[in-house]
Amino acid sequence: MTTTQDTTGTGAGPEPYDLGPFQRAAVGADAHTVRLRSLVPGGPVEELRDAVAAAVTAAPVLTAEYIRVPGMRIPRQAVASLSISQEGVREWAVTGGTLRAAVSGSDAGRVLELSCDAAFADTASISLLLEDIALRLDRRTPESSVDFAVVAPGHTEMLREGELAAEEAYWARRRERTGEGLVLDEVVPKPVSGSEGPPGAASRRLTREESTGLDALADRLGCEVADLAQLALETVLLRLGVAPETLGRLEDARSVMGLDRTIGPLSQVLPGGGRTVDLAGTARESLSALTEQRARDAEMLGGPAFAPYMDRPELVLDRTGSPVAPQGWRILSWWNPAGGGIGLSLSRCDGSWELQAQTERSEEHERVASLVAMWSGLLMDLLVRPDAPLSDLALLSNEAPASFFEEAERVPAESVIARLERHFAQRPEAPACRRGEQVWTYRMLQERVSRIAGVLSHLPPGSVVAVALEPGVDLVAAQVAVLARGAVFIPLSAEEPEARILDALERAGAAMLLVGKEAPDLRTPSSCGTANLAELDGRPAAPIAPTDLPADAPAYMMRTSGSSGKPKLLAISRRSLDNYLRWVDESLLGEGEEFPLISSPVFDASLKQTLGALYAGGTVRLLESDRLDTDAVRDELAGLDTRLVLNCVPGYLSELLVADERRGATMPVVRFLIGGEPLPSELVRRVEDRYPDSELWNLYGPTEATATATAGLITAPDRIHVGSPVAGAGLAVVDPHGAVLPAGVRGEVVITGPGLSAGYLSGHEGASPFVPLKVGGSSRPSYRTGDIGIVDHAGYLWLTGRSDRQIKINGWRIDPGELERVAQQVEGVRDAAAVFDERGEEGCLRLFTTGDADAERISVHLRDTLPGPMLPASVTPLDRFDTGVTGKVDRWALLERLEERSQFSPDEYTPQEYIVARAWREILQQGWPDPRADFFSVGGHSLLLARLVNQLRAEGHHELSLRQVVRNPTVASMAGLVGHTT
Repeated sequence: MTTTQDTTGTGAGPEPYDLGPFQRAAVGADAHTVRLRSLVPGGPVEELRDAVAAAVTAAPVLTAEYIRVPGMRIPRQAVASLSISQEGVREWAVTGGTLRAAVSGSDAGRVLELSCDAAFADTASISLLLEDIALRLDRRTPESSVDFAVVAPGHTEMLREGELAAEEAYWARRRERTGEGLVLDEVVPKPVSGSEGPPGAASRRLTREESTGLDALADRLGCEVADLAQLALETVLLRLGVAPETLGRLEDARSVMGLDRTIGPLSQVLPGGGRTVDLAGTARESLSALTEQRARDAEMLGGPAFAPYMDRPELVLDRTGSPVAPQGWRILSWWNPAGGGIGLSLSRCDGSWELQAQTERSEEHERVASLVAMWSGLLMDLLVRPDAPLSDLALLSNEAPASFFEEAERVPAESVIARLERHFAQRPEAPACRRGEQVWTYRMLQERVSRIAGVLSHLPPGSVVAVALEPGVDLVAAQVAVLARGAVFIPLSAEEPEARILDALERAGAAMLLVGKEAPDLRTPSSCGTANLAELDGRPAAPIAPTDLPADAPAYMMRTSGSSGKPKLLAISRRSLDNYLRWVDESLLGEGEEFPLISSPVFDASLKQTLGALYAGGTVRLLESDRLDTDAVRDELAGLDTRLVLNCVPGYLSELLVADERRGATMPVVRFLIGGEPLPSELVRRVEDRYPDSELWNLYGPTEATATATAGLITAPDRIHVGSPVAGAGLAVVDPHGAVLPAGVRGEVVITGPGLSAGYLSGHEGASPFVPLKVGGSSRPSYRTGDIGIVDHAGYLWLTGRSDRQIKINGWRIDPGELERVAQQVEGVRDAAAVFDERGEEGCLRLFTTGDADAERISVHLRDTLPGPMLPASVTPLDRFDTGVTGKVDRWALLERLEERSQFSPDEYTPQEYIVARAWREILQQGWPDPRADFFSVGGHSLLLARLVNQLRAEGHHELSLRQVVRNPTVASMAGLVGHTT
């Protein structure tokens, strides 16, 4: 064969039209070995050996071998000599070049095993070889065929003379990338483990009934069964968002080239890229486009579809199927994966159709199994519903739902009030709450609960009671009292903007607001009363016996960020709460272990730290320190002589470790429960180094699914999953059309089970994420989380991103759309765009506006409306927004236009302002701040503010109060709190 010399050393290679398909096959771009195992009826083994040797001799290309010549890009093929050797009593081997044919005897008959490099043989070649062998066994003369060695140079000459230029132009257009869609690794990732393993393969053999139905459907639609298989595969990939060019086809070029009986590499991988599937249409409509595309491709077969240095499709649909077995023979196995990728094929086996996926990569079995599951699942649903839109077809077979849908039957959990009644009666002197040396027994807690219940005695069941209390025994008692009275509690924080509190009271329809001793005066709707629990003495108590309410009656309400400009409001039922608390009791707390109450009461994570501890008959550990003062919290916890289970967000744990690493003794933590935001691998390493004997668990679950849906023990920093379902939750991932995906495939996370909320009460816009999920032929309620992830074959969930714009900052789930809507309420703001800026060590929100309003006016409105964690790090008015080619706002371009904040000179500060500004500058890693700038609006958050206070205290300013600083978060106002100590 002609060779092409590459003297550049760059591998740039020749032009595509310099190479014929035969040369390209020899290059090894599709390097793999085809293997066949077949059962041959009757006769001596030696007879089969001789027939094989004669047939191989008649097709010398099968015994070709690679000869690598230095400086030559394309290896030459030289015919090797044939050898025959005996390997056992009834075992022989015929070898030559890359070919090996093993012949042996068995009780079932003679066994023929063939293997050959795919550069020299393809499916049709093996079929012709088997036919030749069978004829020789029958003492018949095989039909003569064209020698491949004669064909190859002629085809190469045609290429050089430009006769196939039209074909090259055609394939060049087909190879053009669309620029749309994901690569396969993003949707069906490769296994995490890097250890070696056997090649991957998976298959699904259709039943005789299914196969007959598929034949009938192909007849009805006027196509081949292979067309239906191709349509199903293309539909699956399009549903997953995979780029069209990911899928190529392997087609046999013999017929169009007039070489029907030539043995050799005459099959070609053809590029994808032409989108023939319309998901909104039916199979019949897309089949028409598919067959038209195949007809155009067939005219160009034999031309240079690919050059050796071009990227091949990672998925290759082999439409040639498996070799044709001679009459009486039986093919036991056929191996023909795509070189460097995954080969998929549809073949006929014992009268039934079989779908296969194969690859020579190690440890790919689970990956190819996922592909076959979706491919066969959609094909079977198409068989049942051939006139349904392709977007509606299932991606998993109803007969074999994934195991992670099998939700176990759960006995209803004992209610938290009934459980507490038992604790009150059986262990009245056991500690229920503890703060420092002060202890409240279950009897004392019962008395406090009774008094608070007395305040609520006039409220009918189902009334909403807002609880705006600091973490303390009254907070715990109030939650219990509200539930005991058959009411519904909604947690609030007195540190929220007054407008936000008023909005929550109005939309929740609150009948009562419970506040504490130091609570500020809060406006309430006319229908909402206020009770200060500091004034309970002398008020009548009320019994706390369980109220007879249905299990689906609401227990509490929560707010989550929403794009409407107001938080979304939802309710969690008593059944869901009790089920969750039972899981906390059974799985999270051991004998003698305590939860410190660290989470803010407005986070549902705090419920496990209060009601969860009481449900288990344990002790709620209340902090003497302000929860935001992480230095003080760390010191307090380190001084305890009890085993702790610490539940917090990663950011809070990181701040605790900063304080912890500066000191000697560690905290007595036996188990870390981390959730609320992504867990950084570096934090895992720090915990491992500091607490090697403690467990680290990663928890995941939206508020809409009662706080926690999955949990998992993290054992390595580079394998951070969020565990498997807990508390009876069901877990799945779905495609954009809501179809369930198999394990190992990327999609949107969906949660089912007893923790599910019934839906939003207010504040939600657009289609509801609470949708029915079809599983195994049935339907059940579910919540589409908007999180993107993968459930692996062990049942663990791995999160990879979001399908929408929601982000997590320090445990707060924030929809940037809410920030935009609130900004647009300011007079003079024409439009607003919130962008998550990930360029620094900690991500932050940045707000851009157009219109006449200045940054100060907008910032004041935001501070009066939104809680601190939702405030943007900067507000930048612009004359216009940058847009992309589609006309949409280019958010990355906005970040590039972000103006640097003007820096002040240290000489412009008063002595006290300089003290604060110097510490501020060090904590935020920014320039000298504007004395009037709000700490929360320049990238700071509550934990960093606590670090700032601790640093100033360490410098001698012990008079600083964190509570005061939170309410005076500017350099100037903090300076007024700093004494003259330097």
